[in-house]
Amino acid sequence: MSEVQSAPRRVGAIDLGTNTAMLLVAERGPAGELVPVHEEELYPRLGEGLEALGTLAPEARTRTLDAVRRLAERAEEYGAHTLSLVGTSALREGDPTGAFLAELRRVVPAARAIDGEEEARLATAGALAATGVAGPFVCIDVGGGSTEVVVGDTYGTAGAFTMTTATSLRLGSVRLHGRHRDSEEPYLDAYGDARTLAFHELSALRAEGRSVVAVAGTAATVGALVLQAHGQPWSEGTWLHTRAVDDVVELLVSLDEDERTALHPWLAARADVAPYGAIVLQALLHHLDAEEVCVSSAGVRWGLALELLGTP
Repeated sequence: MSEVQSAPRRVGAIDLGTNTAMLLVAERGPAGELVPVHEEELYPRLGEGLEALGTLAPEARTRTLDAVRRLAERAEEYGAHTLSLVGTSALREGDPTGAFLAELRRVVPAARAIDGEEEARLATAGALAATGVAGPFVCIDVGGGSTEVVVGDTYGTAGAFTMTTATSLRLGSVRLHGRHRDSEEPYLDAYGDARTLAFHELSALRAEGRSVVAVAGTAATVGALVLQAHGQPWSEGTWLHTRAVDDVVELLVSLDEDERTALHPWLAARADVAPYGAIVLQALLHHLDAEEVCVSSAGVRWGLALELLGTP
């Protein structure tokens, strides 16, 4: 009698950021690798108005709850045995009493707000698993409300890594858009913010001898635009020269919102904030004196899914 093979265990991971709510349903492959089953991204903009109000706006809370409900339903449709949600910059800054987190837990009981260090660890785990980058590295995760920078080293063959430092910067595409959109020189001011923070928080850090990895929506969009310019589709783990990132920034800031929307499908819901995220990435690469960067779309949701699946 042949032995019946049990179906792979599937998990659902939701990354609730300042701009997006992103779902990954995944399982382990035959070699222990993470295999995406379904990915989905919504744009409820939880952090919209946070910079000015200092708290989550009611409209943003409503949009976000609706988005999380939709993603939770989708995770169930795709057979997730476990569903977890982590909230990053907007949730940890804009919900000091935990009232909105309590609302989220009515939809996803395993929901929690994470600090910058935990966000950095999960994003790095996801990026390294998706790209296979090995050795000493710097990982940059440009988000909507914060940017995490991790310095570390990989070891073994399963994407394991150590973190030497993890720094969370109050920089992000939505945050800088809210801060500078009415400035006379909004993009120049945003670049100045990023370089100033990098100088103060990452003063001694340079890329020499380290691979630089940039992860999540901003990095992937910049990479997709570079590849598109060369007639190529998006490819996870693509290496870009820093000059190519400079060219993308120059393009994005030269166009109006409608023109940016028409550039690439990934810009449809982020055309207003995309230049600011790209500027943060550009400024950090300049600070690091990095000649090239490996870009990944993986991010926090991948790291969370790996955590939920456990050691292969």
